[in-house]
Amino acid sequence: MKSFFALIPLIALTLLLPACDRTDTSVPAAAPPTDVRLGFFPNLTHAQAVLAVTSGDFAAAVAPGKFTPQQFNAGPSLIEALFAHQIDIGFVGPGPAITAFAEAMARAFASFPAQPTTAS
Repeated sequence: MKSFFALIPLIALTLLLPACDRTDTSVPAAAPPTDVRLGFFPNLTHAQAVLAVTSGDFAAAVAPGKFTPQQFNAGPSLIEALFAHQIDIGFVGPGPAITAFAEAMARAFASFPAQPTTAS
């Protein structure tokens, strides 16, 4: 029994030693974006976007890429711009986001129609 307990550190070392491998298997960093277009509402309920746009934090985050903010008055117009690829990112509330998700799923479903069956 003593020999079994003496083997425990050796077994642990054998299991943990491969974790010390120093080869770099990380994925290379993606290229920075060249242009980021942000849609947001200029009101108090979307204060995070307003603050980040006015302080320049968003522009600094995408530098050296170009940052273009665009203001919207309502959720449906922001979602339409998102679907039309006029903006890349949008700050929007839960109602328009759920509606957009449902519309996107309906579009995806409509793009894969069932194959008609023919009688032999």
